[in-house]
Amino acid sequence: MAAQDREIRGGPRAPLPRAHAARRLLAWLYTGPLGHLWSTAADVVSLWLRWAVAGARRRLRERYSNR
Repeated sequence: MAAQDREIRGGPRAPLPRAHAARRLLAWLYTGPLGHLWSTAADVVSLWLRWAVAGARRRLRERYSNR
């Protein structure tokens, strides 16, 4: 089956050049634990902001709809 895969995909591929250590480190930071921590923190903050805005709108609606 490997020979069939090579025929479908166009044959063997050339290896990619090795990236510099700084670039590999930067990529690891973005896609590794720090990247996951950052994206989770950003998601939580955006949810808190949406919750706060929704609460403020609800309070304003309640305050001015009774008049």
